[in-house]
Amino acid sequence: MPIHKGYLVCSCCQSAAKVMEAEGKRTGKLYVVCPECGTDQSHLPKRQEYIRNHMVESLDALTEKAEPEIPLTPEPEIVSDIVSDDISEPLPPSEKSVSGWAIGGAILLTVVGLGALARKVA
Repeated sequence: MPIHKGYLVCSCCQSAAKVMEAEGKRTGKLYVVCPECGTDQSHLPKRQEYIRNHMVESLDALTEKAEPEIPLTPEPEIVSDIVSDDISEPLPPSEKSVSGWAIGGAILLTVVGLGALARKVA
């Protein structure tokens, strides 16, 4: 039977989730049971540290911890009076260079054509 250790706010849906301690081969490992998201049994050290750091013993302590919200204040709008004289000209289209494939194809067609012409003459 798992041991109930405390509560924490679910990092996914923000609802109150139970923290349980596993038994058996995972004794000492904590896992989270969220009523909305389900069970998270991740046993990686980083997740275990997160659970230990954010867990509280009672549901009341969890709601007290979650209550202090900082009211959002709108950021002041910044208007700039600076006019930019930096207008960039469009770049001229670069001349297309003949690729190696085109040159190779032309040489191949020339050789094949000369070979066919040589067979016809002979």
